[in-house]
Amino acid sequence: MEPVALQDYICSLDPASLPRIVKICSGVYFQSSIYEISGNECCFSTGDLIKIIRINLKKVICENTKTGHITEIPPDFPGEPENSLSLLFT
Repeated sequence: MEPVALQDYICSLDPASLPRIVKICSGVYFQSSIYEISGNECCFSTGDLIKIIRINLKKVICENTKTGHITEIPPDFPGEPENSLSLLFT
């Protein structure tokens, strides 16, 4: 199997295929690939095994392709009337 970035691999998983055990091939992962476990940050090192048991949506990033404006929407966003939501992308 060809090596892929951890975030790309997790995004490609079918939730029906979980749990999945993954071995870290190389690298130390920063930012979006650092996980908080019981309030502590940890990094994965080459050779570490991790078990992916579920995938949780953390945020949705929307980009207006005409203006390049980017908006992050949290998963608990309550929603707004359709006209108000369009204000986020102007």
